Amino acid sequence: MIVERETSSGELVESRICPLNELDESEDALLARLVRYWFSLPRNHGVVPDIDNVGLMKLTNLGVLGWFHIVDVHNDDPANFCYQLFAQRATAVGGFSGQRICDIGSKVLQRTLERDLVRAKSNRFPLFQGVSTKLTSHSREYRRVALPLASGTDDVTHLLIGVHFNQ
Repeated sequence: MIVERETSSGELVESRICPLNELDESEDALLARLVRYWFSLPRNHGVVPDIDNVGLMKLTNLGVLGWFHIVDVHNDDPANFCYQLFAQRATAVGGFSGQRICDIGSKVLQRTLERDLVRAKSNRFPLFQGVSTKLTSHSREYRRVALPLASGTDDVTHLLIGVHFNQ
């Protein structure tokens, strides 16, 4: 397991890369359903499914609505990656819809997201992580899975990110 930490000004974000086979169906049912859905999507242009094949009704039927983000990662500069949709159930961290990574208030969170989203984009395969944040505004532990998506080519342009917060 790879553990990476970012700290600054009393804030800490730690992310752990976990093997996908450690995704526990009983503990992370929503994430597991999202991963299975990603694997079921057609691949018209290579190994990465197209974002146009992601159905909002299907996500609703899977019970994951409100528990995922869609991040536009087409830009070469990760600071300009942009949340197109932010999980409604994650509003305690500030609802980032329409926000670029560089506009997030915490520099520690910015650096961590840039690193993790670049890894997910270049991976071209689901990335499963455990995350612990101790920020000025809040503390939280959660697991997330980042699923790469394309837009008519085999280049990753979006990430579908499922989140599951620890109680």
